[in-house]
Amino acid sequence: MSTLTRRSFILGSAALLLAGCHREPAGQSGDAEEQSQDTVPEQGEEVTPASDTDGTATASEQTASGATTMTLTINDRTYTATLQEGEAAAALVDLLPLTVEMTELNNNEKYVYLEEDLPCAEEQVGFVEAGDLMLFGPDCLVLFYDSFDTSYMYTRLGKLDDPSDIADAVGTGPVTVTFSQE
Repeated sequence: MSTLTRRSFILGSAALLLAGCHREPAGQSGDAEEQSQDTVPEQGEEVTPASDTDGTATASEQTASGATTMTLTINDRTYTATLQEGEAAAALVDLLPLTVEMTELNNNEKYVYLEEDLPCAEEQVGFVEAGDLMLFGPDCLVLFYDSFDTSYMYTRLGKLDDPSDIADAVGTGPVTVTFSQE
């Protein structure tokens, strides 16, 4: 990462911290050497709404318990996620359908920066589980495919109902994911 990019990241992080939603490097807690500044993602990933004609978007639905759900399509696999109640999850639903290219980070997550900020309700989650869908800062959508302890703060959005093969589905590099309402 260039010195100019690193300075821009530090200044941006300070501004977000003062605004109430801060950004720390995402990923697994542990040795400081494992979490160097070089693993901090940079903005610039494209976010493209999914076409209604591509067959991935369907009508909105709620589960029998009243919880809102959405569908994630990754390659040829479809997953259902149950969303948390709250402003952040509702704001994400307002963006659907959404097709994004998610980037690999730390061998445990895929992330993408959204074009607009979502409401933050950050909390120190302590433990991340495979299948968790969270917001890091106000605009970084994260899908975790491995479980680990963490000291970082996230806004919980939801969780895949059955994440048993999510690591296999997302693979090791960038992956295209379509988010749509069931």
